[in-house]
Amino acid sequence: MDPSVLSLAERLIRPEMVQRDQQLANDTRHIIERMATRGIVNSSIHLHEIEELCIRDVAARAQIIFTQLLRALTTVGGPPNPELAVSLQRAFDDLLDRYSTQPLEQYTNTLRSNPGSPAGDPVADANERAKEKFGAEIEVNITSMLRAHAASGGTVVNVTGTVGAVLTGAGASAVVNQSIAPGDFERLRTSLLEVRDLLLASSNLTPQIRDDLPDLVDEAVAELENPNPNLTRVRAVAGAVATSLQTVGALQPAYALLRVALMPFGVTLP
Repeated sequence: MDPSVLSLAERLIRPEMVQRDQQLANDTRHIIERMATRGIVNSSIHLHEIEELCIRDVAARAQIIFTQLLRALTTVGGPPNPELAVSLQRAFDDLLDRYSTQPLEQYTNTLRSNPGSPAGDPVADANERAKEKFGAEIEVNITSMLRAHAASGGTVVNVTGTVGAVLTGAGASAVVNQSIAPGDFERLRTSLLEVRDLLLASSNLTPQIRDDLPDLVDEAVAELENPNPNLTRVRAVAGAVATSLQTVGALQPAYALLRVALMPFGVTLP
């Protein structure tokens, strides 16, 4: 893999991880404050909430790393090769270990040292599940790139962002075909389903969020499951879900997942 791919990916990933670290610290503080008011700090309930928070955080970090790695790869361009999936998987694993295992170490140490903690290491297990899941995603994406390159019989030019046309040479013309990969649809659908699970599991939500947002999630999922989904509707409904999540501190991991999943659809959120 071209070293410039990894260099660009790290520049894209680093600020996202700073935000994740800050959000994780804020969410942990809120949990401690809630447990303190109930007099159950370090109880099994407290430890379970910290465990679930860390597992969701691993998933959010893994999604960010995967998305930005592919974004860097398509930005740098160049012809794909069969070894690319292996090197990309290795880069993903290394980045996840660096940006997930190390920042979460203080939380995993707390879980391990408390007698009320569950057996094993749930955060390490979440890390391994993420590597397995996104390893398969990397293989699917690189296989698709190899097939597209072989079918083109020539040079593949990768362009990211909003594009009107790509022209070369005097009097050249171009046809722009904007498409979204099948894997992008499935990632968005999976992210929305995870958001719905988090909404149903959260107890400290306003009535409007608790009652209305699951319906919006179901509407977006139903549209994505259509044989020919309406992209305008998908962007509008899923974007509305993400915007609503921005205001809910306890749901920031869900927001992070959804924000990244919406990027290929042209929806950019802070």
